[in-house]
Amino acid sequence: MKDEINASMRLSKLLPGVIEEEALLREFQQIVGYFDCLQEVDTDGVEPMVQPTLSSLDDLRQDVKQDHAHRDAWMDLAPESDGEFVLVPKVM
Repeated sequence: MKDEINASMRLSKLLPGVIEEEALLREFQQIVGYFDCLQEVDTDGVEPMVQPTLSSLDDLRQDVKQDHAHRDAWMDLAPESDGEFVLVPKVM
C-alpha cells in the first residue's frame, strides 16, 4: 500500500511529509476497506444499471421549447446587462 501512495504522490508531484504520508496511508486503507465491504454485498439477480438515477427513459420530460416570461425580471437581478445578455467580467 505504501508503494501505491508513493507512486500516487510522485505522479501528482506532491511531496508530503511523514505525518501526511501516514494520514494518506490510513485514508487509503479505509477506502480499500470500504470496497472490500462492497464486495460482500450479494448482487445475484440484480440487473446492471446504465444510470443509477433513472429507472428508464420514460421518466424524462419531453424536450419542448417553453417561453420564459420572467426574462426581464432575471435581467434586472444581474449586476450588469446590455438588455439581452448578462455581462460578466473578463477572466483572462
